[in-house]
Amino acid sequence: MNDRSPLLRALSTIATPPPSVARFDHRAFRGAIAQRDETSPRALDLVPDFFETSPHVDRDVFAPWRLTYYFDLAARPRAQVIAAVHRRLLALAEGFACPLPDGLRAWLSAPAWTDESMLQVVLGLDARHDPKDTRLKYYVILKGDASRLVAGLCEALAVTPPARAKLSQTHIVGLDLTRAGLRDVKLYYALNPDKAARTLRDPRPHARLLRGCRTVVYQHSLIVEHKRSMHFHARAPEVLLRELAGLRRAAPWSQQLVTHLTALNGPGRPPLRPWILAHPWRDGALDRSRASLYLHLSPP
Repeated sequence: MNDRSPLLRALSTIATPPPSVARFDHRAFRGAIAQRDETSPRALDLVPDFFETSPHVDRDVFAPWRLTYYFDLAARPRAQVIAAVHRRLLALAEGFACPLPDGLRAWLSAPAWTDESMLQVVLGLDARHDPKDTRLKYYVILKGDASRLVAGLCEALAVTPPARAKLSQTHIVGLDLTRAGLRDVKLYYALNPDKAARTLRDPRPHARLLRGCRTVVYQHSLIVEHKRSMHFHARAPEVLLRELAGLRRAAPWSQQLVTHLTALNGPGRPPLRPWILAHPWRDGALDRSRASLYLHLSPP
């Protein structure tokens, strides 16, 4: 049994992971804390169903150590999987010294999370050079009408969704946690490319990217003022490779993402393919000086 996830092993082929990343992987991948829970022995075998890394560039700042682990609820006992992932989240929050709001602690242990609208539960880390900037992440991927769950979680976190938000159409709820506490709560909505184009003042520079996408996911922060973003989900990795090549002049710093991707996909290494590209969105325009590239790796 390998104690490191296949994603961390892949990333380790080009650089030594920071201690915080190794610590996250140890607890999120196989959940060492579950070994002390005799009531859920199967939790020992609970590993993520899907792995993602999302290197981020903000002009001259490059953040390569961003990992996300997805746990599917379809093929296993829902309550047991959710409880095991929530125990890992609590242990990670303690290990990273991220205080959790009392309302979140209560929600994590309440029957609300057995809601059938939950499709996946997700643990993530955005590791930065300064530990105070490192973010622990928790996401819930949703299906169908999830308005009851979204409203309940927002209430537990003492945040208010936008007045015009259609909670029944929420695709994802995401939480960012830091040493200072709850950093952000984000709601995500899936849009078809035509509708996404109508949110842009001038969609023409993005026409080829939009044509190559199956969906676009809009992110709306409930805590960080004016924080919005568009996540372009490509039909094929080649769509994003072409987009990055086209950004060479408009956003030369984006080429750090290309260099990173090329290194990861060297000979004999497991493939990591780009499937999502995200840019901040504000007032109908995309900020292409900042980008996150989401690379997917499936477990063997």
